[in-house]
Amino acid sequence: MAADGSLIWNSRGVRLQPAELNPFLLHCVQNGASDITFQSGEIVRVEVNGVLRYGTRKAFDSSDMQMVIDTITQDTSAKTQLAGGRYLDRSYEFSVGERGEDSYRQRFRVNIMPLWADGRHGQQVTMRVIERIAPEIESLGLEADLLPWLQPRNGMIWITGPTGAGKTTVKVAILRWRARGGCGKVITLEDPIEYTYDDIEVEGTLISQHEIGRDVVSFAEGLRSGLRRKPAGFDIGEARDAETLLAALEAARTGHWTMVTSHTSSVAETVDRAVVEFPAQEQEARAFDVIHTARCIVAQILVPNAKGGRRVGLREYLGFSEEIRRQILKKPRVEWSEEIEGLVREAGQSMSKAAFKAADRGLIDEQTYEWVVGRARAVSA
Repeated sequence: MAADGSLIWNSRGVRLQPAELNPFLLHCVQNGASDITFQSGEIVRVEVNGVLRYGTRKAFDSSDMQMVIDTITQDTSAKTQLAGGRYLDRSYEFSVGERGEDSYRQRFRVNIMPLWADGRHGQQVTMRVIERIAPEIESLGLEADLLPWLQPRNGMIWITGPTGAGKTTVKVAILRWRARGGCGKVITLEDPIEYTYDDIEVEGTLISQHEIGRDVVSFAEGLRSGLRRKPAGFDIGEARDAETLLAALEAARTGHWTMVTSHTSSVAETVDRAVVEFPAQEQEARAFDVIHTARCIVAQILVPNAKGGRRVGLREYLGFSEEIRRQILKKPRVEWSEEIEGLVREAGQSMSKAAFKAADRGLIDEQTYEWVVGRARAVSA
């Protein structure tokens, strides 16, 4: 970090040179970056603890952007795909240090999206930092009454929240926790693979990881083929469409535990969103499948830490016992959201309660508390 506390990279020339890209990215990571964004016509932005900061002295023009895209993709067709209005999802990594015990691979999740900037076609490249050390459940401060619901023998565990809310971190920590206790054969389907489990050497655990687009065509295809391999459970990157969700429900119905993510903000919204993924004529039947297979739904957001440093995870959650599932299913489907919200308050934890507890411990300030409570009201409205 510069003497003035800024993150700005002191490039040797006017432009960031190709040979400087990896050192620049490493500089950002070492200064606490979670995301690095390159955009046509803009100075590079680096997100640290939820706040955007400048990372370069000059805005990136088309030549700068093409250098970044070419370096990351190593793909001559990338330019054509972007020009055709398609976005690209990639992973990117490079070696840090000399070969030996102290060397490692720094990895990123990358999204490249075409956009309109300064009256012409441009791009935005978002690079999300993959932490070197895989998260452990003890480091996340998960609530004690939540933990028992995260290790069912069958059914669905949903980890939800907006982009950048730490869903993958929570999911990986849960799987590592279960793996250390012996969790049988587990198939993961990821886009891309972020963390590995090579360090877990437990006789009763066997984890096979598959990357979408490289090892398997799609989440749904990976699930269908995976069922023939007699696994105990699945870890699915995202239930992003009806085909994937249907395959995940089938896995959960047939005795497998299945962990999925979704871009939803509450327990009730997760159920609603899952149902509306299906055609109207199927929604009634699929709604019952979603409730019958549900074992736990956790919705997380990350908010600024009043004490500085890493952001604070706030969680709404509900464990779906047999009695709770029965209570929901007794109601007409149009009343499920209201019923689930009531059950969250009675038997789980609401986002407002999570915010109150964090404020009481001095982890978040009053402004953040009010924002979280207002957001929770808007989600349930």
